[in-house]
Amino acid sequence: MRNLSQCDGWRFLRLVPQQHLFSEHIDFALFRHFSGQSVAVAGPPQFIELPEGTATEPTFRLHATEAQELMDMLWNIGLRPTQGKQSAGQVEAIERHLADMRAIAFNKLEIKQP
Repeated sequence: MRNLSQCDGWRFLRLVPQQHLFSEHIDFALFRHFSGQSVAVAGPPQFIELPEGTATEPTFRLHATEAQELMDMLWNIGLRPTQGKQSAGQVEAIERHLADMRAIAFNKLEIKQP
């Protein structure tokens, strides 16, 4: 969550996922935080039928920090991208491992390393 210790006035949304042990569903709660006010929670959304082609506003917006927090929370409850790219840390670890394996193989086979 954002560090708000140095902010006099702040306002943000927090979308919190929760997965139950014996369910394939993930529950979401949308909280609104305003400085100096109690936390508010959104109720279930209502759908309004619109004529085709009608321009609409988004249901809600998340700041990039809030979206990152949501992604981290989803990761923490076990959800992973179906076709996600590996993180930079994973790629670096794999590259170091491959370099180590090359050094071992070249040494064992008594081959000069390029």
